[in-house]
Amino acid sequence: MDESPLTREGQRYGKVPGERALIAALVLLIVVTPIVFLRTTMFPFFLPQLTVLWAGACVVSFVGAYRIVVRGVFDRGPLSITVASVAFAFALAITSVLSPQTWVAVTGLSARGAGALTYALCLVIFHTVFGLARRRSTEPLVLAFVAAHALIVFYALLQAYGLDPVEWGADASQVGNLVFSTLGNANFSSGYVGLTLPLLVWLAFATTHPPAARVAAGAAAGASVVALIYLNSLQGWIASLAAIVVLVQWAIARDEGDRLVSSLVVLLPAAVIVGLPLASDAPSWLLLFCLMGGFACCSAFGTLQDRKRPGPTNHEPSSSARRRFWAVIITAIGAVGVGGLLFWDKLADQLASGLEQRVEFWNVSLSIFRDSPFVGRGLETYLTYFTTYRSVDQAVHWESLLSNSPHSVPLGFMSGGGLVLAVAYLTILLVIGYFGVQAIRVANGPLRLFYVAVFSSWFAYHVQASVSMDIAGLAYTQWVLGGILVGGGASVSLPPLDLPWKPRMGRRVRRGDSALGNRRLVVAVAMTIVCFYCLGFLSEPLRADMAIYRGQQAIVNSDPATAEIEISRAIELEPRNGFYAENMAYLYEQLGLYELAFIEMERGVRLQPGIPAMALKAARSALSADHIGAAEGWYEYALEIDPNGASVLTEGAAFYTHTGRSDRAKTLLESFEFLESPDVAAWAVAKRTYEFLNLTEKADHAATCAAVGQPGCWEALERVHETPGGPWLLAR
Repeated sequence: MDESPLTREGQRYGKVPGERALIAALVLLIVVTPIVFLRTTMFPFFLPQLTVLWAGACVVSFVGAYRIVVRGVFDRGPLSITVASVAFAFALAITSVLSPQTWVAVTGLSARGAGALTYALCLVIFHTVFGLARRRSTEPLVLAFVAAHALIVFYALLQAYGLDPVEWGADASQVGNLVFSTLGNANFSSGYVGLTLPLLVWLAFATTHPPAARVAAGAAAGASVVALIYLNSLQGWIASLAAIVVLVQWAIARDEGDRLVSSLVVLLPAAVIVGLPLASDAPSWLLLFCLMGGFACCSAFGTLQDRKRPGPTNHEPSSSARRRFWAVIITAIGAVGVGGLLFWDKLADQLASGLEQRVEFWNVSLSIFRDSPFVGRGLETYLTYFTTYRSVDQAVHWESLLSNSPHSVPLGFMSGGGLVLAVAYLTILLVIGYFGVQAIRVANGPLRLFYVAVFSSWFAYHVQASVSMDIAGLAYTQWVLGGILVGGGASVSLPPLDLPWKPRMGRRVRRGDSALGNRRLVVAVAMTIVCFYCLGFLSEPLRADMAIYRGQQAIVNSDPATAEIEISRAIELEPRNGFYAENMAYLYEQLGLYELAFIEMERGVRLQPGIPAMALKAARSALSADHIGAAEGWYEYALEIDPNGASVLTEGAAFYTHTGRSDRAKTLLESFEFLESPDVAAWAVAKRTYEFLNLTEKADHAATCAAVGQPGCWEALERVHETPGGPWLLAR
């Protein structure tokens, strides 16, 4: 691939020890993060991938720091990137410090891990990739994305065709779609496949690679489309449409005489990417192999086309190339529009399914933002406020459905970090986008197609991120791709900062060489020690999760002694994780140690604020330990954070009934009946409470609701409303 030549000094210091280690660390981070999972953890996908991301970013940070210390030179990017990065880092710090839950805002734990620490490490990755892009080709990083893409697609197809070697059992039912691949959720895996598909298409049509590699990449692209169908997520399909831009760019870069043939070569892949996910639900093995063969043939024909004379390679495309580009773009948009009309019913179903809950999540996020518009409530604290801000309809019909994310990265920044963090994030994205466009403009020949593919993937990430969340397997992608784009588009940077210990050029004194070697050794040893210490700290959440898994297995196997040891180990590693305290409380309850169970349960609830079910557990645990006052406090807290929850209202009413506060119980039951809840379990609790209060008519009505559900329930409810003396006799 043609890259701008490095300066003589850059070539000399680009060979400093650590460069290859840096590339290897980045490649491993890119490939391993989205594909690793461990069955011996409570969260087999989330924490292993987050730990790999943290550990990989830590290694990248220390290798980069090693290079800076050894070279004595600190590379600085364009002023706009420097200012935007500093502003983003400052915003992460200030919003985390001011958050009511600083630990959650920093680590992102108890949610998806997208806290300030994760974004700070991603910012380091971004600048490391940018510096690398100035010294050498970043093609190995893009090929790493292609490798990760291929592995995710391969595992998805194994699941799709019943060849999964892993027995997931009940775990599979928790992720919805039975084809979820290595990211643990079909939406996440589909999003990754969709956003990286432009890179795979680039490889299939990149002139700098051997024909065999290009044909193999073409076949893999065909398999990717089939995997997207089985992953069955609209966001992945929409993100994958960015791959068409790469096909268009390859076609318009051909010589004018080859225009028609080049267009025909890319027609099949483009049509399949756009139309097949809409036209098919479960492609057979035969169709899979046919698509792989068809895409491979298109790539082979593309290889033959590339052997002919290419089109203009100057920095600015010719007028005819511009006209062809816009003609193809308009045609592609028209084709997508026609396909949308033909398959509107399926698209409408997908949109309705995808937006059914997301609109509610987005409204909650906006409500949190309105209450704290400047610094937000802290990243990954969304769950704490979800039940408080959700609508009555959501609480009535989806009471147990709680979300720890607004399912939109921009909205997550708004509710988590307010205007301070949202504006800083938007600024750095705009700067990266600007340099991405510049990289495409200044590139020529095969390099232009490379940057078109990288920019398309970077843009596709933000398309899918607008309706998804930043999990570890997705979060790092935009920062790596952004670093490549800035490295290609930033023609002018701040001059490198020479540090006091920078070696002099041309120095050949043996003593100086010895001093430099000693410095390298000392720095390498010191940074290795510090790096291993940091890795131990960053791996604590995963080790704690593995311990809690062993503890739960011990409970199942009736081994309470081992269970207590393992759960205690988890709490020691992660004392701020309320889930672990909850597990210890459950163990103590099983052993009849109700006082200890109450202490642990109360601590667990305080560490997991905003969850009504946890508050109810604390209230029940307090009752078991005969702490009536504490139980009342937790019931009131549950009613405060979830005033429209059927189970909260009815269980609270039952508590107040048995403690002699019948007026309070009747008020809660009145609020419950106003909801017209379909929750038959809640109606059963209401029935028993009415019976205790000797309200026979109300008890009969509640029995109807608990037995037959909504139809008979509402008829009985209307009859009660029509009784003389007003609709709600409970108020008397």
